[in-house]
Amino acid sequence: MSRIDDLIQELCPAGVRWITLGDAAENLDNMRRPVTKSHRTSGKFPYFGANGIQDYVQDFIFDDILLLVGEDGSVIQPDSSPVVNWSTGKVWVNNHAHVLRASRPDVDLRFLFYYLHVIDISPYVTGGTQKKINQRNLNRVLIPVPPLEVQREIVSILDKFTELEAELEAELEAELEARKHQRTYVIHALGRGTLPQLRGARKVQLKELVHFENGKPHETLVDPEGQCELITSKFISSNGTLARRINPEDIRTPTFINDIPIVLSDLPNGRALAKCFFVKRDNFYAVNQRIAILRSKDNSIADPEFLYHYVNRNPQILRFDNGSTQTHLKQSDVVNMSVLLPDIEVQRQIAGSLTKLETFTLSMSKGLPAEIAARRKQYEHYRDQLLTFKELKSA
Repeated sequence: MSRIDDLIQELCPAGVRWITLGDAAENLDNMRRPVTKSHRTSGKFPYFGANGIQDYVQDFIFDDILLLVGEDGSVIQPDSSPVVNWSTGKVWVNNHAHVLRASRPDVDLRFLFYYLHVIDISPYVTGGTQKKINQRNLNRVLIPVPPLEVQREIVSILDKFTELEAELEAELEAELEARKHQRTYVIHALGRGTLPQLRGARKVQLKELVHFENGKPHETLVDPEGQCELITSKFISSNGTLARRINPEDIRTPTFINDIPIVLSDLPNGRALAKCFFVKRDNFYAVNQRIAILRSKDNSIADPEFLYHYVNRNPQILRFDNGSTQTHLKQSDVVNMSVLLPDIEVQRQIAGSLTKLETFTLSMSKGLPAEIAARRKQYEHYRDQLLTFKELKSA
């Protein structure tokens, strides 16, 4: 920030003057209007409301560089700043967003865009549950006006920082998607028997390899203070993060290490049907109704972790989902599926690779939002420092 500090020290060491937003930018609210029915059909022009782009429509009202400030609805964010959007080119804006345009040579509109992200707008807001900032109050918002060179240097820094953050987030998200696709490809190849490591494997039915046990109802036994977790379809579909608790003495269908609970019932085209969970500890889980337990008969013949990956959302089971009514899998639907069973060492190699991919993607899926939030918090702290100015005292 030394460049900014140097400029401030050189150009405005005693502070900066402040003016109202009404003096800093031209308000074009008289031109905005709700989109008409004739223009409502899908088009190429962004249609803005209080929170940003609502749709794309056939026509436009504005063709300019604009600031759009939320008027009602979600105009206040958790940090009490307004919802502000930057718009360039042809757009339609409805009555829920104020429209501002540059109007004077000593105020950079992009500087106003960044500054409005740090201002506490709550003193200017009216209304109870439905918050609103009207044009009169918006025009009263005080804005610092440092020398134009300072404004543009701040804009340049924040634009670059924003672009860099967007690139880093995109890279992280792309890495996660690539790993997900990699895992999905291997899982599909495994489930369809096309994985190269399965060449020469013998085909057996799942019922030759596992015991099948239906879970029993535990809903009336749920205790928020319980020491164990109840495996339900929600538990499995959330990868074990959404769990209800139960006491050990109330468990009717216990699990053991290497057990494979599988979801038997889901809505049409649901993402939980036939989804599995791999148990890694004893005496901790109870299995609820509509969940079954698959338990390997002989771990030296069929590796449980290999079976977990093989059975999980296997197409042979998913074919029983007709896409129109709720699916309730029968025992025979599950255990009559075919399994290509290579040598035990090959099974363990496949299972190890898939587990590493699964662990990575789950960990990254959980960590990515936190990583992005931390980066944004760092950016916001930096931005707030850049946009803090000493007020010029009148003589």
